[in-house]
Amino acid sequence: MKNSIKYLLGGAIAYVAYIYFRKGSAAKTLNIKLRTIKLQPISEAAIILDIINPNNANLNINSITADVNINNFALSTLNYQLPATIPANSSKSFELRLKINPLEAITFLASLFTSKKINEINLKGTVSAEGFTAPIDITQNLTK
Repeated sequence: MKNSIKYLLGGAIAYVAYIYFRKGSAAKTLNIKLRTIKLQPISEAAIILDIINPNNANLNINSITADVNINNFALSTLNYQLPATIPANSSKSFELRLKINPLEAITFLASLFTSKKINEINLKGTVSAEGFTAPIDITQNLTK
């Protein structure tokens, strides 16, 4: 009887460890893609990211944080703090509102007058989910 309790307890610990470490492996395979950028109207400016969960288990997202640079100019910081679940083997879109400081907006618009167009957008940050953090490092070149 005592041996069966030891085996049962050992099996339970092994199962919990398996579940914990299996979810941690998602950080290696989490796909984050920039879908679109909305800049007009400026009051509704946003970045839309698609996060793809290629795992066989649901993934709970705790937060998304990223710095937004346009033409090497620090425009805004994105901060998404609401919990969300991405179902197994699927994707979810996140619309992250840009919070632009008025002084930064004026400087950014002045830089657009000299360059005449947006050439490059860069996002750098992290996605925090269930005990691991996945990096965001997306650079999109808009010139062809």
